[in-house]
Amino acid sequence: MNKRGALTLIGPLTCSLLLSLGCSSAPETGEGKINFLQASEDSSENESTNNPLDEEIDLLQASEDSSENESTNNPLDEDGSANTSTAEPLSFPRICQAWNGVHNRPDSTTVENIARHDLYWDTPYSFDLLWEVTEEQPYQGLSTTLVDTDNDPSLTKARILKEELLRLNPNIKTLISVEYREGKIELNENDLEWWEYGLYPPESPFWFWDTNGNPVPGWGEDANKNGVVEAEEALSGLTDFSQPELIELIAQKALALKESGIVDGIFLDWWNEHHRTAASFLDWSTFYMTQEEELESRLTILRRIREVTGDDFLILVNTNESKAPRSAPYVNGSFMELYKSDYSKGYTVEYLIEVEDTLHWASENFQEPRINCLEGWRVVYDYGNAETRITERDSEENQRWMRVFTTIALTHSDEYSLFGDDNAEPFRDHHHNWYEFWDASLGEPISSKRQTLNGIEGLFIREFNNGYAVYNRSGAEQTVPLNNEHVAISTGHISDMHLLGNLDGEIYLHNIESGHAPLETVDQ
Repeated sequence: MNKRGALTLIGPLTCSLLLSLGCSSAPETGEGKINFLQASEDSSENESTNNPLDEEIDLLQASEDSSENESTNNPLDEDGSANTSTAEPLSFPRICQAWNGVHNRPDSTTVENIARHDLYWDTPYSFDLLWEVTEEQPYQGLSTTLVDTDNDPSLTKARILKEELLRLNPNIKTLISVEYREGKIELNENDLEWWEYGLYPPESPFWFWDTNGNPVPGWGEDANKNGVVEAEEALSGLTDFSQPELIELIAQKALALKESGIVDGIFLDWWNEHHRTAASFLDWSTFYMTQEEELESRLTILRRIREVTGDDFLILVNTNESKAPRSAPYVNGSFMELYKSDYSKGYTVEYLIEVEDTLHWASENFQEPRINCLEGWRVVYDYGNAETRITERDSEENQRWMRVFTTIALTHSDEYSLFGDDNAEPFRDHHHNWYEFWDASLGEPISSKRQTLNGIEGLFIREFNNGYAVYNRSGAEQTVPLNNEHVAISTGHISDMHLLGNLDGEIYLHNIESGHAPLETVDQ
């Protein structure tokens, strides 16, 4: 996190440096208030308000109607839950999609690009779902009833989308993000239609207010690309998630999502057991909850969700590079969204060692089935230039970092990885390219995690059915001796002896004609 007197170049999910608050009462309405969400309106004026999946869903609906009498294997059971009894075993590497998706596969549909991933979460709208609102109750945050984007309570449109995702990838796990720390706030409802209102009423006791009577910014984006998130660029208000009524709303939303059968679980952002997050996103100078209040409130949220949903509903939390031992009895995994202070550089070895340790811990301590996802951010060369993003992601340097994070996940966990845009960029976060490296089919792991090759510190190797994953942060280029010929996925080089640079990773697949024998490794 860059510190220039104000919070600079930081995205919505960066929780490495977090803070806490002391509650104050809501202000009276009046003049002199921040025009709080004008930036949100301005930045979205030119964006389509239609779900990009709508046209595809309409086509799927037509296809379903025309073939409803044909005998098919429905990937959804009668209760709407996923039927994966015919799914093939899930091979590695496993890639996740955090909200926003693939940019460099224009010949594939949006649904097809989502289905490349094995774990996907987003807002309800991206699943063709909405929290039901009416003119009498127009606040989505207060709603615990789902409808689809056609306002259909039977969720027909959402079920068609879910069915298509499962047809394309029977192993995909899907989650919906539930807001608890912040949300859209609209102070002047007189200029809005009722369906445009904020998450809660402007006078709701759920909001935090500063000493000037303004809502506390919960998140913002650098819309004017000057490198600093300013007050008029705030996109949400901070909420008091210690309140029992808000905790119950969160739990009931989780229950509604489980009972819908559309998704496998929920995602909770800003999750930290060691630092405070309840502060203004602009400068982090004032805290509105103590660290103890934040932690106890988060644990209360988790306990209540488990009380109403049971244990067969996935919960993923965003802990960045930190462990979450108090949350471990309740959650299935961590989204390790890895912050870096300089968007024009990569990561330090010291930080990678911390990441390795946390990821391995998470892969052993959260509840099964585990769904940890490790996300690294790319190096940015031309800040704020939307036209160069695809090309920049494919630079030699960024492809090397992509291999690093993919192979860290392969050698230190049994779960997912992602390599996407730096949140500092003034665009929607987590967009990424789909890399051919991710199409390699390693099969299942057949050796344990966190083994070193030939006892070399920082040179990690793991054997899979179809080959090996190797990750090198040893400080030097290393020779990777294999007992027979293997193909290096990034180069196409075929040999029983490969060179791997420092701070790099590789996948080596068996050369079918040469057979293979296991290597000698050392557990860390």
